[in-house]
Amino acid sequence: MSDDVYLAEYDALRAEILQRTQIGNGLVTLEIAALGAGLSTFSTVPEVLIGLAAVSSILWLLWIDQASQVWKIAFYMAQHLAPRLQERAPGALGWEQFLRQFDQGGSAGRAVTARINLYMTLVFGGVPPLLLIGYAVNTDTWTGSEGAFRIVALVAGTGLWLFAASVYRNFRTAIANLDRTIADRTIADRATEAADAPEEAPRDAPAAPDDLRP
Repeated sequence: MSDDVYLAEYDALRAEILQRTQIGNGLVTLEIAALGAGLSTFSTVPEVLIGLAAVSSILWLLWIDQASQVWKIAFYMAQHLAPRLQERAPGALGWEQFLRQFDQGGSAGRAVTARINLYMTLVFGGVPPLLLIGYAVNTDTWTGSEGAFRIVALVAGTGLWLFAASVYRNFRTAIANLDRTIADRTIADRATEAADAPEEAPRDAPAAPDDLRP
């Protein structure tokens, strides 16, 4: 009965991971669509760059929230659900441990994961500073009330981007710790299994053929 409860919880958590992953993908699509629509009006409305920088930073924060929840769920499944189900089915639910070992083993998979992380950082984190710099370079008037407004908007956009970058840095630190914990638990479990495994009795050496006997 308890196994059914754990399996039902596992299915619910996997469904939540899928839902949050789809939301994250939707945020990426929205980011690209917003950039395409905004940059098309840049020549007539330069202030659109400030708006795009703010929107990009906000979407980045929303993506971080979705991704962090996915990592928390994965951590819970690996640390709490997997051990209980593995008591009945050894080796079950080993994907989270395998994934961390694969990424941390210096293999080609680790390089692929690193490229994905770089891509997401560039999509959300690399766009706002470029937009803000582009706005500053293409703005001629920095005096009077109009100039003051532009300065405030530029500072606000920069501050929002710096805040999002700080949240992302904390997010990267947190998931690195979660990954390390999952990987360390896998190593400890394998060491325990090796220690508990019965030792094989030494085999008798095969008798020498008659023509080799003294």
